[in-house]
Amino acid sequence: MDTNIERYIGLYYVIESRYGTQYVPQDVCGRVDIDQGIDDVYRALSPYIGVLYPDDIFEIDRGYGALYRWSAPGYTDCGEWSPESPDDDAAYDEAYGDEADDEDA
Repeated sequence: MDTNIERYIGLYYVIESRYGTQYVPQDVCGRVDIDQGIDDVYRALSPYIGVLYPDDIFEIDRGYGALYRWSAPGYTDCGEWSPESPDDDAAYDEAYGDEADDEDA
């Protein structure tokens, strides 16, 4: 499988929810005023996060730095952003398991 690591450097939003922590680059969703209330922020970010209801969100914050994600043809084209650098094979194995090795064989 032909994979690529995308890197984004800049402002991003950190969404803490009952489903875990998600990161959304500002370039993807545009500028969101996180002080305007959880319902308005949820409406602005909902297309980019896997949260079903505003009540599921615990906290939204801003961050700055590098985010990374795996990119490959097919369903892995839109992996989740993470501040962890996936430069090593352990991160790849954790994200995709042994399925990728089986496809190469």
